[in-house]
Amino acid sequence: MVIVFILFLAVSITFGTVLTFWHRKLMVRLRVIYPDVWERLGGSGFRSRFWRLSERYPIWSWKSILFFISKHYEVIRDDEFRTEAGRFRVAWLSWFIALCIGSAIALYWDSR
Repeated sequence: MVIVFILFLAVSITFGTVLTFWHRKLMVRLRVIYPDVWERLGGSGFRSRFWRLSERYPIWSWKSILFFISKHYEVIRDDEFRTEAGRFRVAWLSWFIALCIGSAIALYWDSR
């Protein structure tokens, strides 16, 4: 069982890393297409200074993840961006659900 857990952990970390870089790519593209939407996602004050780093580094925020999860990207008139954002949404939700299920199984297994 330990091998399965380590394998699940390695796959989850790898997939999460891929998602992080994919998110960064989408956010950089969003800034080029709709800078006002990108600025709103960053907030104001200290958060806005931190948000500027998301162009160079793979950084998530709850606002940016919710932007994709809740399909707010559909107002953007770029079909290619919307398609890519939709794929990201499905991949992120799949990853998150797999993490939740894997954690529940690990907790159940550990309690036995």
